[in-house]
Amino acid sequence: MRGQAFNRLINWLLPVNPYIELARPEHGIIAGIASVSAYIFSGGHNPIVSLSLFISAFAAEAFLFITNDLLNIAEDSINRPNAPLVSGKARRRIAAASSLAFLIASIIPMLILIMLRLISGLPLIVLSIALLLGFYYNWRGKRILVINNLIIAIVTPLTYIYGLTCANPSPNDTNIMLLLFMTSMVATMGREIIKGAIDAVGDSRVGIKTVATELGMRAANEAGLLMTVAAVVISIPLMLASLDASAYIFVVSIIITDIIMIYCMILLIKGNLEGYRRNTLLGMSITLLGLLINALIK
Repeated sequence: MRGQAFNRLINWLLPVNPYIELARPEHGIIAGIASVSAYIFSGGHNPIVSLSLFISAFAAEAFLFITNDLLNIAEDSINRPNAPLVSGKARRRIAAASSLAFLIASIIPMLILIMLRLISGLPLIVLSIALLLGFYYNWRGKRILVINNLIIAIVTPLTYIYGLTCANPSPNDTNIMLLLFMTSMVATMGREIIKGAIDAVGDSRVGIKTVATELGMRAANEAGLLMTVAAVVISIPLMLASLDASAYIFVVSIIITDIIMIYCMILLIKGNLEGYRRNTLLGMSITLLGLLINALIK
């Protein structure tokens, strides 16, 4: 979901600022779009809820990215010497204040919606899980074997569950979002394992334990391949449930994504890890685009 072209567009639209760089706004925008798409797809129609959901998801992403940089300055001094906090372009105190502001901004919209009785307390629980898991990853989890990949695999697609819980979905819509979450989680797990293989040298230097650093490149490639196969298999019931909901555009996007994922498997078998990383991102982006379009015309 976070392609280089999109990053360049954001960098062009926004002024060059080290604090904006810390917040990684492109990630927040995509998280917001995913949450709102899931909300509308699941039967939500309230524009106040949609706006609040987008703001909350955006702010939560910004909070997690800023705290990641604050808690990993020593690591970034090796792997990212030009990072804002390492280079001195951004001050730690201001970054810490910004992270707190974004944390508050992620929670307040949900509290307001609950007070207005527009949503239940369930979305706040989902948000809290994402924030706690993400913060734990930044603080300590990223250095723990498998746990690091698993946390990212869970938090990334939680945006779909976040949007779902803000709506009053039908049983089938709930099934679709849960299957989408599972498919995305498994696919993200595979992608994170391969990203760990790509970054194995740097991770070893800073004490981050991944499948590649602990079990070797072959084991990492095999695990990534297995996760990708599993994601394609899980997408089959997702397509069937989406057909029952007449979500034809979404189904087409899943089929295209599956084709890309199968191509990525071939790349992985051939040892093209960078090609796998790049194209799995493309596939996930197409699924999100299909969900968004189908939500808007539903």
